[in-house]
Amino acid sequence: MSCSETLFPILRRHAGCIWLSNEEKCGSPDKTRTNMKLEFSAYRNSTNVRSGWTLVEIMIVVSLIGLLVTICIPSFMKSRETSQLNSIFSNLRIVENAKDQWALQNQKGTGSLPDWPGLSDYIKGGTVKPATSETYTINPVGTPSSATAIVKLGTYSAGDLILAQ
Repeated sequence: MSCSETLFPILRRHAGCIWLSNEEKCGSPDKTRTNMKLEFSAYRNSTNVRSGWTLVEIMIVVSLIGLLVTICIPSFMKSRETSQLNSIFSNLRIVENAKDQWALQNQKGTGSLPDWPGLSDYIKGGTVKPATSETYTINPVGTPSSATAIVKLGTYSAGDLILAQ
């Protein structure tokens, strides 16, 4: 049984209504215990523990991140252009293969000009998926198809003809 129950049995039922301090409930506090608490808190506050980051450390980290970004972004842009150009070359190969299949199936020779609806039967999905909003030109059978991109890709400027390889 706690000291508050022995000294104040009636107040135990109404603990939510009446608040008493520990000194009122149990008598005067132990002096040695209080002194130990003060000594411990003084010991804990006296140590010079370094917490947080200094401004110089933060500036070094930010400058290193900036350096890494300046190195990485141009290579990412170059790899993006390269992959878009490779996608265009792949689409041109698909168009060339569809032209050859169309010419064989319809018994057409060199110089015959197919159209997109005629080639759609020989292309998976019925059409090629553009990489950068480029336009494809179907040339007659025997001459390579071409594409025109609206942005610079690799060595090709915007508006240059990109021929199938």
